Amino acid sequence: MFGISDYGAFTAAFVLLLFLPGPGNLALITSTSQGGLAGGVASVLGLLLGDQILLWMTVAGGGGAAQNLPRFVHGAAVGGRRVSGLVRRQNGFGQGRRGPLDSNHAG
Repeated sequence: MFGISDYGAFTAAFVLLLFLPGPGNLALITSTSQGGLAGGVASVLGLLLGDQILLWMTVAGGGGAAQNLPRFVHGAAVGGRRVSGLVRRQNGFGQGRRGPLDSNHAG
């Protein structure tokens, strides 16, 4: 079914890929460590919603629409960056906080 010849190998590869750290896993770890259980749950729900949107767009032929409507794709990317910037500002990132790699950091 679906052109898969070895379901055991497919399942093993799928489970293995779930354990590889990616941006979603790192965002989940960060939000849970900073926001506790509520932050972790919010992060999981956000990741699930985003993944579902991408999957359903793929099923609906979003790749073809993206090729035919580049302005829409650009607008969505700009909107995503704006939302990300708003979230970062709301959470206090980039507001005078210094990290260990900053040249003016005294620590």
